[in-house]
Amino acid sequence: YGVEIDDSKSTAIEDYHFTIESNSVTIKAGERAANVRLKGKFDNIRNGEKLSVVLKLIAKREHQWDLYGTTSKVEFIKSCPFDIENFTGYCKVRSTFFAEYMLPTQYRIVKAEKGKDGNSVVIKDLFYKGYDITVKFKTDDALKPYVDMEEQVLGSTAEAFGTIHGNGKLMVKQASSYISYFNSCESFVMQYITVYVDGVGTVGTFGNVIEWISDAQAEQLK
Repeated sequence: YGVEIDDSKSTAIEDYHFTIESNSVTIKAGERAANVRLKGKFDNIRNGEKLSVVLKLIAKREHQWDLYGTTSKVEFIKSCPFDIENFTGYCKVRSTFFAEYMLPTQYRIVKAEKGKDGNSVVIKDLFYKGYDITVKFKTDDALKPYVDMEEQVLGSTAEAFGTIHGNGKLMVKQASSYISYFNSCESFVMQYITVYVDGVGTVGTFGNVIEWISDAQAEQLK
């Protein structure tokens, strides 16, 4: 069977963003499937760019299966090798928590250092001075570059709310209703957290963007 690229429905350009190894496919006797191989040219794909290719199977009508049709969409996702060093040093922290409880703070410039296991970082003074937060990177699946964290102390209720609630500890954990992830190509973390006080209740769920920057950028932003 022949395999064509439907240029009118594809956002990736053949021979620039990708190549196709063969414009035909042979399904062996006794089998119902065969592979069509594409190779991405990821040097030509910008970080964060979303591209797709629509493949069309060229076959006689009596050989087509209406259940699946004759087209298939392939999406390209650029993934860079993970290096924990790219997530150490200065980082710029922005959070929806700031707008509600830390005005006029718009962002914080803090530092991160490698954790003990090699796949985690300790972010110093993430929200409040003296309270460090450990974030762990899941690197076993390049298509699922997720981050996770254990329950930790984010700060004190007195500093956050001006008074003591419960045991006085402002706690934080990974939000269960959202996916938190990292980007190795651009060295940032998108993290969703739930803030709460033991025995009192939940403060809310907030989004953090943690972006690693150079020493020069950090000095300028400071």
